[in-house]
Amino acid sequence: MKLFDAIPDGYIHLNLSHMSDQQQTFFSIIILHYLYYLAKYGEYSAVIVIDEVERVALPLPGENRIDRNIVTKIVDELRKYGLFIFLISHTLHGMDDEIRNNVRNLFVFRLQNPRDVEYASKILFTKPLMIQTLPKFTAMHRDPYKTYIAERLDIEIEPRIVRKFIPQKPFDFNQIFEKARKKLLQKTIDKDEIELLKDPQLRQIYEFYRNRTINIPKDPRYFKKIDGKTFLTNIAEKICRKIEKEIQNIIKYSQ
Repeated sequence: MKLFDAIPDGYIHLNLSHMSDQQQTFFSIIILHYLYYLAKYGEYSAVIVIDEVERVALPLPGENRIDRNIVTKIVDELRKYGLFIFLISHTLHGMDDEIRNNVRNLFVFRLQNPRDVEYASKILFTKPLMIQTLPKFTAMHRDPYKTYIAERLDIEIEPRIVRKFIPQKPFDFNQIFEKARKKLLQKTIDKDEIELLKDPQLRQIYEFYRNRTINIPKDPRYFKKIDGKTFLTNIAEKICRKIEKEIQNIIKYSQ
């Protein structure tokens, strides 16, 4: 299995609000390192959006070219590997200098912190007062590949429906499991598979397969012990994988 298989395709939103500040920072850094190495091995490409990036993009004490902040490494190294990044922050001066220097498009909204205003004024070639008095929904945009002088940009605030959200329907897992079992019974002609699909233990075996329980009957037809640890036999593992796939299909097409 490739490392990439652990990450689903499509839009992924990680909401860390239930964690403490320290846990959020630690978790974010671990995830960013994981994505960094996936991209380096050619197994992952995406656009990463990080809110409150100043929490994970601070310069490291005694930082050098080998041991750099992970956000700095991604910004600096991974465009050629197909990993791009959007950074959202409430401060400019709190981030690593190398990150600010490597960002192509910079959007600055109204700022009040004197250090942020001073820094933004220098990199945007804009008067500090203009930055301090920007109206709502207005930003200064600078793309150094086009112009060194920032341009004022009005943000479109009228809502647009890009994709209508439809909440998932509640479902009964017992019913779905039974439906998957019956579908497999209709498909297979293998006697051993039919025997297991009809076995009352099947649900317990599947729960073991999904790591949800360890207290189940140790039927030698479906379980084996290796070095004191319990494992599924090949036939049990095979059926559980098939059931899992059927369950995923049933849930997918029932939405």
